Amino acid sequence: MRKPQLFQRAQGSFVSKLVIVQSNVSQLDEPVYHETARRISDRLHVIYWNDYGLVRTKEDPELGTVPQFGESSGWDYPRTWLGVQDHDWRAVLRSIRAQAPAAVILSDLPRSARARIALGLRLRGVCVFMRSDKNKYSPGTSSGFAGWLERVLTRQIFSGLAAASPLSRDYYAWPDSRPVVLFPYTTLAAKFDPGPDARAAAAAKVRGALGIPAGHKTFVSAAKFAARENPWQVIHSFERVASERDDVALIALGDGPLLPEIRAYCDSRGLGNIHFPGYVAFTVLQNYFLAADFFVHFPDVEPWGVSFQDALVAGLGVAAGQNVGSARHFLRDDLARFLVDTTDTALCADAMSELAAMDDPRSYFAPARAAAEPFLTESVAANLAALLE
Repeated sequence: MRKPQLFQRAQGSFVSKLVIVQSNVSQLDEPVYHETARRISDRLHVIYWNDYGLVRTKEDPELGTVPQFGESSGWDYPRTWLGVQDHDWRAVLRSIRAQAPAAVILSDLPRSARARIALGLRLRGVCVFMRSDKNKYSPGTSSGFAGWLERVLTRQIFSGLAAASPLSRDYYAWPDSRPVVLFPYTTLAAKFDPGPDARAAAAAKVRGALGIPAGHKTFVSAAKFAARENPWQVIHSFERVASERDDVALIALGDGPLLPEIRAYCDSRGLGNIHFPGYVAFTVLQNYFLAADFFVHFPDVEPWGVSFQDALVAGLGVAAGQNVGSARHFLRDDLARFLVDTTDTALCADAMSELAAMDDPRSYFAPARAAAEPFLTESVAANLAALLE
């Protein structure tokens, strides 16, 4: 993606600074900000504008708990919190301007406030990027005249696009002549691919705790047990695989309203090789990936799906629904056969059976894993730092 040249003059000196403004604190973004700050120090500043501060406090309605990210205290980067009760969009604009930025990335702000802030900054010569993960798989996409109007207005309001994936750039039909930077939800390589010793230790701990025998081909899934994420398809597809071979196991991560019903079904069918650890905090999520050989993800539609990306970085074999954005992007050529119709249990089970027959899934999926490298935390931090070069 093309890099724009950005400069800002401040009080007679020539400086450049990047400001990122977003509402929600994200365990996927904080490592990026830490790494970016390590590269450009105080030339980065992140402004959070929400009603809870710098630590998530709101309960996830499907999980029934506050997500435990836990690692945020270890991320060091310049940041400011503005409470929405005491600060309107004008106050946010003033806070941004006080940083004298050359470039600003506006993330998950309310649409009206984001547009007003963007226009206020552009009138003062600041290059303003809209960060968006919207693509053709997203709910609420616009088509026809509405889609055309959305694209035109986006190009009028914002200088550049901080695209969460190439799918977002395609959705907005962003011109090659305009600034664009890849700013996805990232995977931390040190977390999901820590090296053979750490991998072996994590695998032994998780498999031992769950009672998975050594040598069993192990699948992992990570999804909310809610209808929109289609957890039943993973269960039914694995059941078919398990009926053909007795050396397989499934670690079904997550919680949600369907979990009690699914547990009861597995008990009634004698599926003791399906394990339900429940909701797993992000701090230890990688251990379950490192304990597995394969990752499966069968929602009917998902705009991206960062867990699929995590699985590739972890070196797992993968299969996913054909309308999962990350899977569509990474599985190309011969690997595209692992994109399946999630309404067809036989096809899903066949993909899982083919995975279970593999001895070296890491090597087999190496092309997809290589394609995921631009989505690593370190790669994205380098991209953001490069905006100021």
